[in-house]
Parts: sequence; structure tokens; C-alpha cells
Amino acid sequence: MNNPNSGKKVHASFSGGEPAATCFEIPQMVAKAGYTFTGTHSAQPDKWYEIWKAKLLDALFVIVVFSDVYRNRFTKALKKEADAIIELLEQNAIAVYIFDPDAK
Repeated sequence: MNNPNSGKKVHASFSGGEPAATCFEIPQMVAKAGYTFTGTHSAQPDKWYEIWKAKLLDALFVIVVFSDVYRNRFTKALKKEADAIIELLEQNAIAVYIFDPDAK
């Protein structure tokens, strides 16, 4: 039997310095909503972007964990992810959910 949620994929962009609790809770919330979370991967450093972007292109939407850690540690890799997300957003090819766990 086919999984009815197989096409309901959610990707993510977040800093590698995020607290473990945040990184653990997001996939659980996504699964509870009936979606498949694709933001977790263990790509080799030289292939991380190709794998990350392929998952982005396959997703219905992307969660950007726009936390204090993300803002204070905005690396070249996060900039590359942000550029890819913005490009798809400008083409109306993806929805973006901005999540700030530090919002007051």
C-alpha cells in the first residue's frame, strides 16, 4: 500500500549550533502533522549542499529555524541555503515557515 503522506515532505534550514531540544522537537511536530521531515541528514562535507538542495526541491515547504544561534552564526553555508530558499520562494515554488524559538 502506498503511503498517502509520501509526497508531503518538509525540509529545514538551521544552524548546526542549535540546541538538541529544538532539533529533536521539530521533526516530531512535522510527523505529528502528517508530514515527512527531510531536514536531518549526514552528508559528507563535500556533498552536503547537493543533498540538502535536492531535499529542498522535493519539499512542499521549508522551515527556517531563525533563532538567536542562526542569526549570530550566519555562516556561508546558511547563506547558500537562504539563497536557494529565496530563489524558490520568488518562483512561488515553495512555502516558507519562519520559526524563531527565541521569540518573546
